[in-house]
Amino acid sequence: MMFWNRKKKEAKETPLQDKVAGKIAGGLIKVQTKFSNGMNKIVSTMTTKKVKMWLAVFCIVSGGLSVYFFVNAIVTKPKSVFKIDNVHVPEHFDKSGMK
Repeated sequence: MMFWNRKKKEAKETPLQDKVAGKIAGGLIKVQTKFSNGMNKIVSTMTTKKVKMWLAVFCIVSGGLSVYFFVNAIVTKPKSVFKIDNVHVPEHFDKSGMK
């Protein structure tokens, strides 16, 4: 019965977190805007046929790489990142030898 009456914890965000998140979002939007403006300049001088050709090349290359990475992940055996060797311990290591 007590489970339904519990108060849910509210996420506490500080003004500093909001300010940092806003700066990051603003920076990403600036990068996106610069990229799109650059691409518009490049594509605006091309003919429609050339744009379609570059789009086809991009799709073939990116699709081919995706298929390669997918098949490579399934087919290849995983490599061990590190190897653990046995430690040689003398036979009477835990015995003090005293009676």
